[in-house]
Amino acid sequence: MIAAAEALGYTTGAISQQLSSLEKVVGTPLLQRVGRIVELTDAGRVLAMHADELLKAQASSRQAVRNAVQAAAGTVSLGVFATAVGSLLPPVAEKLRIQYPLIILQAREFAVDEVGRRVRLSDVDLALGLDYSAAPIPREEGTKLRALLAEDFGLAVSLTSEMPDCVALTDLAHSDWILPPANTHFGVAVRTVCRQAGFEPRAAFEINDTAASLSLVAAGLGVCLVTPMMLEFAGSRSLRVCSLDTPVQRQIVLIERLQDNYDRSAPLRTAEVIAETVRGLGIP
Repeated sequence: MIAAAEALGYTTGAISQQLSSLEKVVGTPLLQRVGRIVELTDAGRVLAMHADELLKAQASSRQAVRNAVQAAAGTVSLGVFATAVGSLLPPVAEKLRIQYPLIILQAREFAVDEVGRRVRLSDVDLALGLDYSAAPIPREEGTKLRALLAEDFGLAVSLTSEMPDCVALTDLAHSDWILPPANTHFGVAVRTVCRQAGFEPRAAFEINDTAASLSLVAAGLGVCLVTPMMLEFAGSRSLRVCSLDTPVQRQIVLIERLQDNYDRSAPLRTAEVIAETVRGLGIP
């Protein structure tokens, strides 16, 4: 009782009164004295097991009432990675402006491997990230991932390449690769799928910049894995994309905090707009 009072900032008398009131509501004793200590009864243990659900339901109900009487408003910070800025941010910002004009969206760019940590540290309210089955994005404590859109990888080659339109990864064991650095999640993902196919990819160049990688591919200096969203960074460069006979995918995900600001509807509404917009893009 003393520890509970100290943790909550109440007196022990106030804690005792609250528990007495709670026992009247549920209609049964929740505490029992055993020697010199106080223990929960069976009913008390059951109620304690459901405490989180009850508190979340209470917070959710309060938020629903707030949303009914006032429009979502406030500033929401969104963490983004480089390739998301051109493809995903403009339609999200436009839809948010139309649906919730009182929400001010601020975007901050981070390395894609950093965005989850930034949400955990509250540097941003939400973040867009990338999840690879071969190299999952770190699951940061206190955050959750919402899968929004799956993208299939193809193989980018130069226009002069004699690579077939559909290629097996096993046929690329002797190719020169333009690879992301091995200490990035994308770098781990590419190397892992190649190893699963039975070979270690030969890195002709280790480049983290998508536009630079595609420039090297267009010049005939190697091959790289690419998604439709990444292809937007090809610019005027001419290259060809071969399909893979075994699908390799990545997921665009939204990273949120587990207990996200029940007293502020703006991040929650922004998250819904982001999810709806990205899922509806259908990136070709």
